[in-house]
Amino acid sequence: MSAADSEPGKGQTPNLSLLKEMVGVQQALKALVRRKLPLDRDVVLGVLEAQQQVYASEGLFRNKELVLREIITSLEHDAIDVAAVLQAAGFEATDLKPVRSRFSLGRLLGKT
Repeated sequence: MSAADSEPGKGQTPNLSLLKEMVGVQQALKALVRRKLPLDRDVVLGVLEAQQQVYASEGLFRNKELVLREIITSLEHDAIDVAAVLQAAGFEATDLKPVRSRFSLGRLLGKT
């Protein structure tokens, strides 16, 4: 058994195509993008873990629950990055620009 086989998530790329069907994940991420909050690894993991718990409690979407578990494990082990998850969920790179300071010298001097 290789090292990639001994650790879950290492050397494996989970199927990200089901993320487009996960309405709860998309709604949560859209709300974060609208509020211009940074979508770092921990935030995305939190959203995915919350949705996985919803699927687990309902017991109706076992396939989606398993896919989310694989994605979470891969993110935790850096087998995939946040950008790949967000792109698979239907977000464009233009939606995910980093939040920048809106410093304006004119505003500071009262010339808005």
